[in-house]
Amino acid sequence: INAEYGGVQFRAMGWKNKRKRGGKGGGKGNTSRDGQQSGVRGDFTLDPFTRESPLFESFYKEVFPAEEYGDAIASLRTDLPMTFRIHIGCTSTREQLESVWLPQLEGLTLDEAEGTACEKPRPLAWYPDRMGWHFSFTKRLLRKNPLLKDFHEFLKREEARGALSRQEAVSMIPPFFLQVQPHHKVLDMCAAPGMKTSQLLDSVTSSGDEPAGVVVANDANRSRAFLLAHHLKRMRTPAFLVVCHDGRQVPALAHKDPDGKRHQVRFDRVLCDVPCSGDGTLRKAPDAWNKWAAHLALNLQKAQLGIAQRGSALLDVGGLMVYSTCSFNPLENEAVVAQLLNQAGGALELVDVSDQLPELKRAPGLVSWPILGKNNKIYHKYEEEDAAAHTLHPGYFAPPNTTALHLERCVRILPHHQDTGGFFICLIKKVAELPKGENTWTAAPEVVVEPEPPVQEPAPAAAEEAPREDAEADEAEICRAFKKGKCRHVECKFVHDGDANPSIAKSGGKNDEELTPLSDQALIQNLTEFYGLSSTFPMSQVFSRSGTMKQLCFVSKATTELLRADERRRLNVVNCGVKMFEKTDNLQSDCPYRIAQDGAAILLPWMQKRAVASSLEFVFQVLQNSNVSFDKAKTFEEGAGTVKRLEEIAVGSALLKAESGSGVSFCVSIFRGFGRISVFVTKEEAASMVEELRALLQAPAPLESGPN
Repeated sequence: INAEYGGVQFRAMGWKNKRKRGGKGGGKGNTSRDGQQSGVRGDFTLDPFTRESPLFESFYKEVFPAEEYGDAIASLRTDLPMTFRIHIGCTSTREQLESVWLPQLEGLTLDEAEGTACEKPRPLAWYPDRMGWHFSFTKRLLRKNPLLKDFHEFLKREEARGALSRQEAVSMIPPFFLQVQPHHKVLDMCAAPGMKTSQLLDSVTSSGDEPAGVVVANDANRSRAFLLAHHLKRMRTPAFLVVCHDGRQVPALAHKDPDGKRHQVRFDRVLCDVPCSGDGTLRKAPDAWNKWAAHLALNLQKAQLGIAQRGSALLDVGGLMVYSTCSFNPLENEAVVAQLLNQAGGALELVDVSDQLPELKRAPGLVSWPILGKNNKIYHKYEEEDAAAHTLHPGYFAPPNTTALHLERCVRILPHHQDTGGFFICLIKKVAELPKGENTWTAAPEVVVEPEPPVQEPAPAAAEEAPREDAEADEAEICRAFKKGKCRHVECKFVHDGDANPSIAKSGGKNDEELTPLSDQALIQNLTEFYGLSSTFPMSQVFSRSGTMKQLCFVSKATTELLRADERRRLNVVNCGVKMFEKTDNLQSDCPYRIAQDGAAILLPWMQKRAVASSLEFVFQVLQNSNVSFDKAKTFEEGAGTVKRLEEIAVGSALLKAESGSGVSFCVSIFRGFGRISVFVTKEEAASMVEELRALLQAPAPLESGPN
């Protein structure tokens, strides 16, 4: 992955994208058993590397505990095992894993030519409720062994439907320390690719009802922000907001109290998993051994401190913030934390987390540390007379009050502790307001939300002598703040002509599209009548992300309030909420929108029409026949009750709902056509639901797995 932050570029993966181009020669040259060239994997080539770096090893010999140095370096020279996390509420995935896959993998034997012995998946010892798992199969084994290949397909299928996330074990730790509750407002400062953010969303949505809290996920890179949004959409929750800003400049928002007074929006929890040199990921990206250098950490330290400062400024008093990196370097870890705490003047303090995740092996934070200069010299203190050291800053080194700061409360994860990557985590509590003053703190600007003064074009000098006949002169008298939906003057001296823009945020899409609440009363009435939406359905929480209104998304009340607090349009919103409706091109339907599978389960409780009760057998069969006639569908269940109920409703979108005796419910978006049923569920989700239904119905597996 190529990442950029603060003008610094760094690369953290070992595969270069080198597409093969060439002539028409038919020779295969030096090929492997797979018919691929040696050293080439598909369209990618692997940079030559060795898992050695004398500079890295000499520096970290003074950082790692002496008795653990050899084990740590030896572990870093091995491949990282694969780990995944099952999302809260997806216990059926865990049950499939434990009852179907583990027994098969228990007796798996491998040929000697395949390499090391096979270790079956096991739960992470420190992860609660057996929802985090570890296995040591290499990627080559997952591709070659038939059983492991099927197991890998199961993991990919469950991941695609949002039931699990393949994630490095150490990156699962920071969200646990934040202790997020369903009512919390949470800010993830550097969220992409979104694995930790999905953990935060798990906690916010754990109550099962519409969340009272919200997770705001930010990333500075626009492309990574869209990748982040793609990953979070799998969660199918209305309680998230993806924005794109430099982490040091995340805008402050304000909301009105009942008296009309404005207050700055603060967050209950903040996660600062900042960009870093990434030398804790050497097991995952082994080519970084040969690219490791001192400047990687030196160039990022200022940005890391700035992000942490901004995060603590947006944190509410009494709230918690995690600062974390995937680096071993104390310059990016303890040095940043020490500067942050000292500049806060006692408003921030480190929290002891030794009682959390007791099965997690860890090392304490450092109270003194060396710094590697760009001249590759190791410094233990600031040497003012050394000209080569002038690129260093005195704040990089351990301050004299390290004991008072309790830096030992920080958490260091070394790779040999529990066969993981490396990580640094600390939990910070805000106990008072931050100090204000120059050279002390990069405080958040005061939030003063005033109506923008209308901008009037200067009239030409001759305008006083002659009447204006051109359109541009008339346009100068129109209130521009009104056109943006911002004018709040009771008696404005400019013209309020036409309709004000009802949008409440920039959507971040193409052509500066706006995030706009659904206000078309004719469409609202059509949706309400066609689907029989109850009067309690919060239509004010339905938004369009583009002027074409191709899709309508549903956001939670807390997310809506946050969007409305952005009165000055500072937020660059990339995505939010869950897709609930999308336009259909079927002209025979009385409603131009069909129900999206993403939002089907959320919409179902409010539907009084077109939610068709069905049986598990019918849903099981229809998911394997995505487009089927009524005549064939009548054979899916005894009595053909579902088809009879479908025949009673008009052409258009509908939902099939079914529930097992144990309380497991299924909801499927379909289109009831002229004598046909079309299923609008992705292939991966359909296959996952089929396997879950197969276990409930105890139906035999087909010769070829997956939906037809």
